[in-house]
Amino acid sequence: MKKFNFAIMTIMLVAVLTMTLCACGLFGGDDDPTDDEPKEYTIQYTDDDGPHTLKVTEGEPYALETIPARRGYVFTGLYDAETGGTRYVNAQGASLSVYSEGKSMVLFPQFEPLKLTLVLDCGEATYNGQRQIEVTYDDVLPSLPSETEIYLADHEFVGWYTGESSDAKQLTDSRGNAIANTKIDHNTFTISGNNITLYARFEPVDHIVTLVYSQSEPAKQVGYKHGEVFKASDITLLNNGLVVTSWSTERDDTLLWHKFEGAVTEDITLYAARWSLSATYTRDSQELVGSDGFGKEFSEYPNLKSVFGKSIEDLKAAATGATTECGYIRAEIELQLTLHEIDDGYQSFRVSNSGGKHLYEKEFTHTSGKKDPSTATYTFKFSVGIDDLTDNLTIDYDARGQGDDDWILEKTVMKITLYQE
Repeated sequence: MKKFNFAIMTIMLVAVLTMTLCACGLFGGDDDPTDDEPKEYTIQYTDDDGPHTLKVTEGEPYALETIPARRGYVFTGLYDAETGGTRYVNAQGASLSVYSEGKSMVLFPQFEPLKLTLVLDCGEATYNGQRQIEVTYDDVLPSLPSETEIYLADHEFVGWYTGESSDAKQLTDSRGNAIANTKIDHNTFTISGNNITLYARFEPVDHIVTLVYSQSEPAKQVGYKHGEVFKASDITLLNNGLVVTSWSTERDDTLLWHKFEGAVTEDITLYAARWSLSATYTRDSQELVGSDGFGKEFSEYPNLKSVFGKSIEDLKAAATGATTECGYIRAEIELQLTLHEIDDGYQSFRVSNSGGKHLYEKEFTHTSGKKDPSTATYTFKFSVGIDDLTDNLTIDYDARGQGDDDWILEKTVMKITLYQE
């Protein structure tokens, strides 16, 4: 009986143990359905465009939707450290293996700076050195070819510039040294593809023009750039109304066989060969009044001998060639009249020499067809040959209106410029 009871107890213990083991799945029972679902995690990283989040699945490969960007740099991959570390994603944005971290992660994009080429544009200058220089983005601009290596005839090298326009930025001095601690980046340079073009700039060399007015006047030196056009009339002698109108490369060139014109291309000495002489007659001490009637109303009589300090005959005589004192052949006259109209709208004047020859005549009006009582100044210009000019001139004034023609000539200014050519 005791053996029977022991057998029963043994069978019952085995049954309980078997059920327990089956419940634990040790004998191939069904798994928990939730264990079959893949686990998902996230990878976070930040680039120049901001933060990004990528969903990944445990045990599966993954790839970035967009390649991280940084201006001037090339993406090399995602790493678990800002520098160095383990790479998880390659430069093409694909994972190096399936995801097996079992957790979410923060990764860091790493970049390499672009390799760029400096292209040296020397224009027409002669340069026998290397015209392409390899550089790296964000590096400091290296030394570039200097004035001893690059040559353009009649010009001096100024430096390297970012462009050809006048507002381009200067990068180096004439020795090729950077003017500032210039970094190679988009803020300073225009990068086309992987190339940066730099431009050599030159300025014309300086020349000295020595101007000899006369043996009694000290010579004057004036700086000109190579190729700059020489202007004779820009040079005035003292304040006595004399202006040189022609220069010669030879002294006493009375026939102007060696007259100098055009561009300055070397240091040169020039000699005054032809002149203009100006003087001015002014009358403003007494008002001249015209009133009623037709025909000549009043006149004034400029005396050119008192204006120039010598007679017109003396000024035009040139037995020994043109000098500052003589040899003048023509005159340009500028006449300014300041008048106040009382009633009539039309006036006229006529300039004559002492022989009665009319040199110039003009009718004018304040405002055509209207009465205009304002004071105004009118300017008239005309030319005459020196043979028609006399020491005494006459200016006759007249009114051309109908009825009352009262007017006042307040001031007369006549500038006479004599020329030797």
